[in-house]
Amino acid sequence: LETLCSLAEKYGADINRRNPYTGRAPVHTLCINISEDYSLTKKNKYITSEEKADILACAVRVTAELLEKLEHYGADLSIKDDEGETPLDLFPRNFRNSIINCMEYMDNEKSALIEAEDLFVR
Repeated sequence: LETLCSLAEKYGADINRRNPYTGRAPVHTLCINISEDYSLTKKNKYITSEEKADILACAVRVTAELLEKLEHYGADLSIKDDEGETPLDLFPRNFRNSIINCMEYMDNEKSALIEAEDLFVR
């Protein structure tokens, strides 16, 4: 992902370029695809509830990390499409809330690491 984002940045690709018909940016499409995978996993009757919980917990973490990376490279997570929806609005509410909580946790975790590093550098 970092390589792809670096190449896009190097060649001037606009990560927030909106589709002229829907007003959606690439991050909207990404969130729609992840949301569909989330829904399919929840409906899958061939895996146990415990397996679903593990898969969905992993999906939350990976999605949060992916969105943070994209945001780092300039993706606007608050950009609205023609229907007024942000990329995060496209997730089912409980999945969206879990992703937001995970991103906040990761931000707090990073802040704690920076503070700890500052203590040891001094």
